[in-house]
Amino acid sequence: MTDRVLDPGLRFTRERYADCIPEIHLLLPGHYAEVKHAPDRITLNLDDAGYRQIEDLGNLVLVTARAARAAPRLVGYHLTFLRNDLHSVHTLIGYVDSYYLLPEYRRGWNGFRLIRESERVLRELGVQKVYVGATEHMQTENLFRFGKYQIEEKIFSKLL
Repeated sequence: MTDRVLDPGLRFTRERYADCIPEIHLLLPGHYAEVKHAPDRITLNLDDAGYRQIEDLGNLVLVTARAARAAPRLVGYHLTFLRNDLHSVHTLIGYVDSYYLLPEYRRGWNGFRLIRESERVLRELGVQKVYVGATEHMQTENLFRFGKYQIEEKIFSKLL
């Protein structure tokens, strides 16, 4: 997989989800605490087998952010599902499932660089368009606007 050091403190790499499961699980509680929606009713319980199955079909892309040291540790990730658009079958679309960077690494351009490196990987794979959600209270809208993302739809949710 490709290794790119865009910041002396971080290294961005495309990796296999299956190889990173234990490390991703270490970051999940912090990630989930930030984006939780009714955690008393919807609990964190990742379907690793489902993710691995999608990855085995070639439809999952993981770009990791690692602290660039002798033993680099996972400090963030950007996970995207791929599929041909059902309305335009010749168009490969990326649907960002999740993205996260440990709070202590959210300085300077690190978050933007994780997104840009993920875009570069997706572009190399032939992805023509990417959709990403932004949790309302996380205030990431300016980050995406800076990256030339446009609001096309708003997604509403409701507990039933």
